[in-house]
Amino acid sequence: MAKLILHVGMPKTGSSYIQGVLNKNHKVIEENGNIRILGGIKPHLLACYLIDDSRLGIRTDINELKKQYTNDIEELLKTQSANAETVVISSEYFILCGINKLKEYFNRIFESIEVVISVRRQDKLIASGFNQDVKALARTSNLTWDKTSSQHMDYWEYCEKWSAESIDVKVIDYDYVKKEKEGLLISFLNILKIDYKAIQNKLVSPDSNSSNYSLSHSEVLLKLAMNRNGMENQTELLEEFRKDLKKSTEFKLPVAYEKVIAANYKQSNQKFITKYLQNNTNSELSFHNVSPVNTPNSFSWNPLNGVEDVLEFILKKNTSGTK
Repeated sequence: MAKLILHVGMPKTGSSYIQGVLNKNHKVIEENGNIRILGGIKPHLLACYLIDDSRLGIRTDINELKKQYTNDIEELLKTQSANAETVVISSEYFILCGINKLKEYFNRIFESIEVVISVRRQDKLIASGFNQDVKALARTSNLTWDKTSSQHMDYWEYCEKWSAESIDVKVIDYDYVKKEKEGLLISFLNILKIDYKAIQNKLVSPDSNSSNYSLSHSEVLLKLAMNRNGMENQTELLEEFRKDLKKSTEFKLPVAYEKVIAANYKQSNQKFITKYLQNNTNSELSFHNVSPVNTPNSFSWNPLNGVEDVLEFILKKNTSGTK
């Protein structure tokens, strides 16, 4: 029986990119490490099958993927476990699964489990998720957060639950490793005990749809206004806007809300850094230069507040052809 390396996310921390690399280069990786990789959509089908939180039952993506799961996936994993030292499975949907449910399923197949989680500073994670939602035509412009429904963003508590089950946890600090070229991939391959330099020339880059790009701050505002106006053909206008845009910063939360998030996570993040990041004092998870404030455990923010009328006027003027 093999060891399972289970990559559970988080979302918005390069999970799609890692999965793209694994799928495109599975033969190279497998040959260099006596490894088998569960590829394609199968990890997502399996993860959604194992989600038992009733609150997630309304999500269409989870239900559609769950329906496609078959017992053939378990049989394939048994075969892989019998023919390799290590099996790798990656899906950000695993973060939504109960730990006991995952243990129950995988303990039947594998000798041991090692969990890999990639994390980033919580305010950046929220902003990136909102950015992606806007890009995918979300019509809302309110950014909301509630600690009671965001329990997986307390990385200390989450990893401690795995550790309490005597399961090793490896952590990738997304914001930190991204400062190095291919730092995310190098970090993940290190966990697989594969030397990136030894296979670098053999690796094929994943398709562009294997990773998600983000909109700039100004693009988010424009896209929000277009979404709220119900505009369907947005590509041409967005491209025109990008050509005229000389500079636009990364989309992030206002400083006031950085402080709100820091108030809820700064203390637990410090324990997390000490234990799981070898006390890396350069980690952004420490919320350098952010002073927490006393605040409720939730907030709501409308990024278009105060500029909706102006943006809607510009859009109507543009679509009407008025100069």
